[in-house]
Amino acid sequence: MCSPALMSLWDAEGYLNFHQNDPLARVYYKKLRKIQEIYIPLIIDGNNVQCNSQTGSGKTAAYLIPLIKKCKDAVFDVKPFPSGPNTPFEIIICPTRSDISFGRNYGQMNVEVSVAVLSEHVHILVTTPGRFQYSNFKLVFRHLKFRVFDDATELFTTNFKDIDLKIYENDLNDNDTFRILCFSGSDGYDEVFQEIAKNCPRVTIQQIVAVNSNIVQTFVNLDYNQRMLHIMDLLKDKSHHKKGTKCIIFTNSIEESELFGMVLMNFEFSAAPFSSIRSQEIRDNTIKEFQGDRLDIIVTTDVCARGMDVKCVDLVINLSLPKSFNTYVHQVGRCGLIRAGKAISFVNLKIDAGLIREIY
Repeated sequence: MCSPALMSLWDAEGYLNFHQNDPLARVYYKKLRKIQEIYIPLIIDGNNVQCNSQTGSGKTAAYLIPLIKKCKDAVFDVKPFPSGPNTPFEIIICPTRSDISFGRNYGQMNVEVSVAVLSEHVHILVTTPGRFQYSNFKLVFRHLKFRVFDDATELFTTNFKDIDLKIYENDLNDNDTFRILCFSGSDGYDEVFQEIAKNCPRVTIQQIVAVNSNIVQTFVNLDYNQRMLHIMDLLKDKSHHKKGTKCIIFTNSIEESELFGMVLMNFEFSAAPFSSIRSQEIRDNTIKEFQGDRLDIIVTTDVCARGMDVKCVDLVINLSLPKSFNTYVHQVGRCGLIRAGKAISFVNLKIDAGLIREIY
């Protein structure tokens, strides 16, 4: 039984029931997924939550829908949230800039622009760890209600593990009403979650991290030097890739992404490389073109495996298998979100046998 506060959000059939002028209604978000049915009531009811679920299962909407509702209720309440400059209601921390598309606050964004964003009456602040720490001295957390760690495994266990989780602890000493929400496509951050949520009630639901069943996986044992030619043959084959459909090719290095992206462009494929050596403006434009109809193929590292908002990817190609199962799940999970997808991975059986067994 869901929270009474949430009953008006969807009908008996599980379809969202928003006023026609509500932003969520305008983007045609109609039916809840299973993970959203579980977590939306938990967040509305004020729980700290930890969620590990596969890529494409609907985690982002599982926290954004209740956060938007809580924020709107607080702003328009009889005793409204004390909105003011540098005083967010909610903070969402993402590991990379690619995960951020609204209310941006990240590196390579002009610092003066970033400060101006914070100086406005920001209710929901979405930020990366680096710019968050830089901006911290300008923020007021006494009225903070939610801290969200999106892709918590990446934030807490890789190159972001040195994020200072206590950076605003002093401001929160008098605030015992904020909640912590951790969402990830994989596990491995339990100790950190227990540390930041200690002495707080919390709900943890673990789901098996696996490849989306809507994806057909194929492994091709082929010498590395022959793979690029084989990929071009695949892209010309309409049974794998029709003109106008979307394809992401993953590589294990920036150099490979740049090289193979340029090769495809020279052979007049609708393609572009996407890597960290390119300016943020170029990367933003590449994503916009890929989301639209101007670009069909991007060649990238695993930076695009997490958080990129492109729903209609039909084909994922791995030039080589990544180093870990979790990364593989994220990569192939870019396809099959709306309709059936294909994932083709080139392998060296002598090197990749262990990971292939883990995948199956």
